[in-house]
Amino acid sequence: AIGTETPEIKVYDNRGNNISLTLTGIIKGNYNVALYDITGRLLQKTAVNYTGGTESFNIPAHTYPAGKYQVKVTSAENTYSASFLKL
Repeated sequence: AIGTETPEIKVYDNRGNNISLTLTGIIKGNYNVALYDITGRLLQKTAVNYTGGTESFNIPAHTYPAGKYQVKVTSAENTYSASFLKL
């Protein structure tokens, strides 16, 4: 449809202190954001309220070592995921 945004999540390491999560065009609502390590172990979970457009959230990550991680953003109806490298 014209004027709709493609659902997208972007995740990147923000200089080792936080992980920056940007949500664009997903369905508005409350989501759980879960951070997993490369083995699939859940490291932390937090709740966010996405109100539309492009929104960014910071996830504390200063205690995690460098490596590959996955973020899953889930609601009752939808799941979005992205992988990233923490340097």
